[in-house]
Amino acid sequence: MEKEILNQLEVWFQNDEHQEIVDLIKALPKEDLNYNLIGQLGRAYNNLEQYDLALEVLSSVANLGSDDALWNFRMAYSYFYKNDYQEALPFLERCLELGDEEENTRLLYQWCQNELAENNINLEFEELIIDPNIEYIRLLKTENFISVLFLIEQEKVLKIAENMEKINQKAYMNGYNWEAFLNFYLAKYHPVVLEKMDSDPEAGMYVAHYEPSAVNETKAKMLAKIMIELVENEEKLYSLVKEYASEIEWD
Repeated sequence: MEKEILNQLEVWFQNDEHQEIVDLIKALPKEDLNYNLIGQLGRAYNNLEQYDLALEVLSSVANLGSDDALWNFRMAYSYFYKNDYQEALPFLERCLELGDEEENTRLLYQWCQNELAENNINLEFEELIIDPNIEYIRLLKTENFISVLFLIEQEKVLKIAENMEKINQKAYMNGYNWEAFLNFYLAKYHPVVLEKMDSDPEAGMYVAHYEPSAVNETKAKMLAKIMIELVENEEKLYSLVKEYASEIEWD
């Protein structure tokens, strides 16, 4: 019986019919609710953006879930989308401790760190100073990542972005188009920096990150200096857009 229910829940999940999942599980007798079904209910509430209900349901099985990476991820997801990044972070760290290698976990962990850093909330990280006079680049080192944050809503960067768009309308420089531009530029002129680099573009920020190692720390510092050099020599940026706009995979 449970197998049939789980199969039906998976079908509804794939079809984004999350309310159907909630209705079915809540209709079951309490004695039939086990850890797996409660986890499914928590996931459904998360997907319905009912994060407080998700936390209430998931917290009811905390004694069983603390050593389960999936339970920790669902708890972190709820807190993250409630904008409670400080509460989300320990659950994501626990996921990583438990060997969770899912890309979604790594991304949510990075986003959480980015939000905390951007809002100047205390984190256990080391900030590597490239140039104390530069406000739009931050280089952060944690136990799990080395990250280069490009704060594209800083006034200087916004003015450059406006000029780039005037040159080519496709160069609307949100985080995704900075990613497109930098991927092209780095592949052409600094391919070594792209090796083992992941990136996370958002509307107001672009983040590149590496796994921690001495080699990757060197790459991150190189990337930060490259980005500073481009912004501080904006005519070079404009020339690149004029010459290569058709080759860049804009958002």
